[in-house]
Amino acid sequence: LKALPDEMLDILAEIMKGMAEEGDWLRQFEQVDVVGIPKPDDPNSLRLIGIFSVIYRAWACHVAKVMLRWVDTWAPPGLKGGLQKRECADVFVAVACAISVATAEDDNIAGATGDVEKYFDMAPRIPMRDAAVAWGMPRAFMDGRLKFANLVRRRSRVAGSLGTPW
Repeated sequence: LKALPDEMLDILAEIMKGMAEEGDWLRQFEQVDVVGIPKPDDPNSLRLIGIFSVIYRAWACHVAKVMLRWVDTWAPPGLKGGLQKRECADVFVAVACAISVATAEDDNIAGATGDVEKYFDMAPRIPMRDAAVAWGMPRAFMDGRLKFANLVRRRSRVAGSLGTPW
């Protein structure tokens, strides 16, 4: 991709943007092989990663960076982790303190979490899409991402063999 002229990259970016907004993705992006790589702290445990196409990965990385910059423009001080000058460790300290205070005062406590960069992997997709739209993310873009997340079929790749898509 680095060797492509800017004009070609602009065309490719427009194609990706169109697919994201319309939710009409190329079939080649829908099939993802999942492989396991050893965790550095425990070589007997594997971290599963999806191997997406280079074009999709480059585009998704760019979109994630744009989304995080956008969140930085409006994020309240209580929103932590993954933002400039807001480490994930801040979340753990704040939650631990809040739980300690609530327990000491025999009070109730509640909270929520969302992962903007990879949230379709872990969070309920529709509520997260609705929250992103309520916060100002374009509805068409979020609908396209939701459709993509629902279309992707993963298959395990182990020792050169491919499993059944899931």
